[in-house]
Amino acid sequence: MYAIKIYLSRPKKSGLATKDAYFMESLLWKNYYLMRDLEDNVVHVYTRKEKAESMADHLQELNPKMLIQVTEDIPPVALARALKKKSENEKEIASKESNSQTVKTDQA
Repeated sequence: MYAIKIYLSRPKKSGLATKDAYFMESLLWKNYYLMRDLEDNVVHVYTRKEKAESMADHLQELNPKMLIQVTEDIPPVALARALKKKSENEKEIASKESNSQTVKTDQA
């Protein structure tokens, strides 16, 4: 599963020669959030990496001052809530489809 990680500010290059960019990464670890639904605050999760990357690229184009990345580091509680919401939405869609099919057969 993949999620979109949005950093509060784009890091500035420090000019320090550090191994594996440790200085920049350590500052970023705390200053981010995962993209969530505005109505119920559930994290958006994607099953396909390509779809998550295309969404992150689109958001990056809209917000060039922010740093937006795709991550697999999703807290277990947030992942469970997202999967629960996804399954509930699939059940609602399935029930609506079955209701629309029964209405069509009743009219025939």
